[in-house]
Amino acid sequence: MMETSRGKPILEHQGYIYIINKKSNNNKIIWCCRNYRHNQCRGRLHTIDDQVVLTVGEHNHEPSHLPGEVIASRTKMNDAANQTG
Repeated sequence: MMETSRGKPILEHQGYIYIINKKSNNNKIIWCCRNYRHNQCRGRLHTIDDQVVLTVGEHNHEPSHLPGEVIASRTKMNDAANQTG
């Protein structure tokens, strides 16, 4: 699982980056597009046990795999630094 620079989980799916919006007791998580607050993007998805089960809404921007790659690299570097220090 990738993380934000503040250590919060994020999810990449089909070129879009999502952050957690709500969690439920039965391992269901509702994710919203990371552009929700700044660009009013309405893209969302639901996961159960880390499997995407539903996508909701339309994104108002194009997907991009580059941010996900940057975040994944940063997460790996942080993990490596934590293991050595």
